[in-house]
Amino acid sequence: MKDRNGAAYAAAMLGIALLSAAVFAGETDEEWKAHKAQFDKAMASGVSADMERAVRELARADRPEAVDLLLKVLDYENPKISGMLAERAKIQEAIEGIYKAYLKGNQLEFSSQGELDRYNKAVADLQTLNDQIATESYLNGAAIEALSAIRDTEAVDRLIAKGMKDSSWRVRAGVALALGEIKSDAAIQPLIKAVGDKDPKVQTAAMDSLANMGKTEALDAITKNLGDKNWQIRVTAARALGRLGQAASIKPIVDQMQKEEGRMLEDFDAALKDLTGHTTHGNSRAWQSWYNANQSRLDEIVGKREASVEGSDEVGKTVTFYGITTKSKRIIFIIDISGSMEAPGIPPPATTGVPAAGGQLPANPKRIDVAKWELKNAVGSLPDDAKFNIIYF
Repeated sequence: MKDRNGAAYAAAMLGIALLSAAVFAGETDEEWKAHKAQFDKAMASGVSADMERAVRELARADRPEAVDLLLKVLDYENPKISGMLAERAKIQEAIEGIYKAYLKGNQLEFSSQGELDRYNKAVADLQTLNDQIATESYLNGAAIEALSAIRDTEAVDRLIAKGMKDSSWRVRAGVALALGEIKSDAAIQPLIKAVGDKDPKVQTAAMDSLANMGKTEALDAITKNLGDKNWQIRVTAARALGRLGQAASIKPIVDQMQKEEGRMLEDFDAALKDLTGHTTHGNSRAWQSWYNANQSRLDEIVGKREASVEGSDEVGKTVTFYGITTKSKRIIFIIDISGSMEAPGIPPPATTGVPAAGGQLPANPKRIDVAKWELKNAVGSLPDDAKFNIIYF
């Protein structure tokens, strides 16, 4: 699962393109003095909307002093979050206990209205808490957006010098993402160095940014990460090399693909398709054969990137859940067990005349019946060496 900081980064990227496209003239000393006073007031207020707005508006200042403030915001730990996360864990545990106690076959059967009300209240409380956590996890993403819009040379130099050497991984990762949007040549070497950072989130941010900048100087550093023990780093390295579009990257990606399995094969195939236009639908042996047959003309192939297909998309055992198919051997299923799941459901097409691990659905299934069928069918289709978990909400 993604942690809240990873989710904040993903959300931040949605707004970066629009914000960084704006052109700011910067502020005079007097304007900055007034701006900082407004910022301090907003941050002291504790009002989420005012704090987020104040952080985003720091981009307008476009000066080193604004960078200093934004770097502090990147490492901001919202004191409300830890309590909310602990409370959410308690509610989730309570819901799971209720679910186990009252699940009879394919139905939740409560012996009293009070038990049903307790269950519905727990589900409603969980949804409310999730909304609150999402609202409070905002400042980090806002700071990344604001930093991405910085263009003043002195401010960018300050961002690189301080941000990429900060002791906090949150700061280094956020700055790495911002530098990928700023696209300053001064950031190339610090980002290449960050590809080997001790924290995987910083490494992935640096590789993404270097690919976004199109910097082929980073090929060697990124290629080394193809064999990292962390699967997220390996995937990011492969996809970054695919985006950089150099024929020299094909062999190391194909070589590493021979050591991968499950969903990783799809990701490596996607990287190779970005480079060549060719796909084997994740068949690593087919890619090895393709490379052996075409290694003398890789530059030509990468230059043309003509679409071609080889092999079958059924290579490897696949698992399907609500129409989503994957070859991954590490899966988390997220199941809605709220009151809305008692509404009438739509039987999946695969139930018609097709034997499945999910068994036979009721004649008029509820949504929860369909969810259980999908889950049983998916789990029953997993390979023997797969690992999975189930989260209820």
